[in-house]
Amino acid sequence: MIELLPLSGIVHVLSLLLILTFLITSADSATYILSSMTTSGSLNPPFYVKMVWGILMASIAGVLLYTGGLEALQTASLISALPFTIILLLLVIAVIRMFKGEPLPIRKADVKRFKRLEEAVNKSRKQR
Repeated sequence: MIELLPLSGIVHVLSLLLILTFLITSADSATYILSSMTTSGSLNPPFYVKMVWGILMASIAGVLLYTGGLEALQTASLISALPFTIILLLLVIAVIRMFKGEPLPIRKADVKRFKRLEEAVNKSRKQR
């Protein structure tokens, strides 16, 4: 499809640069998060910890690509995401239960209106 576009050579190079930028940024973010989590939540994890996680992630991805191709890599990512999905579903249930027990904020004007309505209902009951 790209070959049908004008200046397809430039589009090829730009798309390759964008893909590489995305992959490098994602890998850097993942290594930072994993390093931070393994160093007790440090906001500035040591460089060697980030390097270890980067090498581990790259080697795991390389081995999966080499042995089973892209399908193995996709399957591994789906399997590793399953526990996280379950945890997220449990968090959604917990938030819904928390919101059900949370009182609604009531303004003073609403309280006054409720009291007037309650008095009107009580008067109408007394008149019956």
